[in-house]
Amino acid sequence: LGIAPSFPVGQGKVISGLDQGLIGLCKGASAYIIIPPHLAYGRTGMPQQGVGSDATLRYDIEVLDIQAPLPNDFVNIDANKDWKISRSE
Repeated sequence: LGIAPSFPVGQGKVISGLDQGLIGLCKGASAYIIIPPHLAYGRTGMPQQGVGSDATLRYDIEVLDIQAPLPNDFVNIDANKDWKISRSE
C-alpha cells in the first residue's frame, strides 16, 4: 500500500501514459495500466527513482475519488480567444 496521490487527469501533470490510462475510469475502479517507454520516461529513464532506460511501467490503480475540475478563469479573461493574454484583456 502506498500514499494516494491527487492530481488532475489529462493536463500533463504526470507521464502521458498514465494520463491516457486514467481517462474514463470511474470512482471505485481498479486497473492495471501498462505504460510503454515512449509514453513514460523513454531512453532517459528516471534513475533517481529507480526507473531504467526504456523501462515499461506497470501501475496498479484504484480510483478512490473524483473531484470536479477547478474553474478555468483563463477562458473568461481571454476575450479574443487567441490563447494569449494581452494588456488590454
